[in-house]
Amino acid sequence: MKNLVLNIMKLSIALALILWLLEDGKLDIQQLKLFLSNPSLLALTVGYWFVVALLIGSVRWAELLAGMGIRVDFFKVSVFNLIGFFFNTTMPGAVGGDIIKAVYVIRACGLDRKTNILMTILLDRVMGLAGLFSIAFFAVMFEMETMLGDPKLFGLGLVVIVIFLSILLG
Repeated sequence: MKNLVLNIMKLSIALALILWLLEDGKLDIQQLKLFLSNPSLLALTVGYWFVVALLIGSVRWAELLAGMGIRVDFFKVSVFNLIGFFFNTTMPGAVGGDIIKAVYVIRACGLDRKTNILMTILLDRVMGLAGLFSIAFFAVMFEMETMLGDPKLFGLGLVVIVIFLSILLG
């Protein structure tokens, strides 16, 4: 019963904040009409965020936690990831959600595992950065003629290649 009341309070506060932002003109939902006119785009967007961002991210983080000997239920890891997404979106900076995720896992697993839990979050960030540079590296390789033809792009391509190789060797 306590959880139900708490969840209703949270939902009420969230709705009040959304209404306040709408009324104040700080939240514009006119662009959401695109999803109403094109439901397949909505399904594709929701599918991407659910499959790629949530499930694959949760599997990756759960495996990192398991590698450190920290056992957390996959459902909880997914919930912590959703909480992290929320705080990464609403807080200034891009690491607020990671700190919140760490706090939740520390509470679930005990205070003696803080360093290991924070290491999994750092490693998760490094793996994400490596993935981004991998995509950039392959884009540079596929467009090598364009990169060599433009002096401005050549420098950028060289930086991407060097960083990718450093990550690969590191």
